[in-house]
Amino acid sequence: MPDNLIPEMQPKLHAALGEMVNAVATGYGSIDLIMPGVHKANGLRILQERWGIENHQVVAFGDSGNDIEMLQHAGFGYAMANARRAGKSVAGYDAPHNNEEGVLHIIDKVLESRSAVRLIRSRVRRRAAPGLLAWATADRGRCRRFYRAENR
Repeated sequence: MPDNLIPEMQPKLHAALGEMVNAVATGYGSIDLIMPGVHKANGLRILQERWGIENHQVVAFGDSGNDIEMLQHAGFGYAMANARRAGKSVAGYDAPHNNEEGVLHIIDKVLESRSAVRLIRSRVRRRAAPGLLAWATADRGRCRRFYRAENR
């Protein structure tokens, strides 16, 4: 569906489906139908509980309407430069365009910070699988590098 028709279609879907689902623009010519309360922030909460991670320790990246709750939930919610207006309005921070490896650029900055490295290392050793970092991302670019805590 052309992106310019999505705002017109969302209220129609809401009228037809009521409160059963939320019609959320994802960009790229599509609309997600999401059950209330089932969203990316919910998935983050589950991982955080399992690994003992607080909201202020979470970095998330988003570019469209289906990322809003996640960006609000994360202590560091980044909207990509190519993000839709809804995503940019709730994110606390801006990241470069996803086609310019914007997520990797921000991850590099976060990992360069001494306090962030200490925090990540302590959490990885105590709670998560050894050497693994979990990042919530909506970046559709290709990630060519992987970060492992043991290399920092």
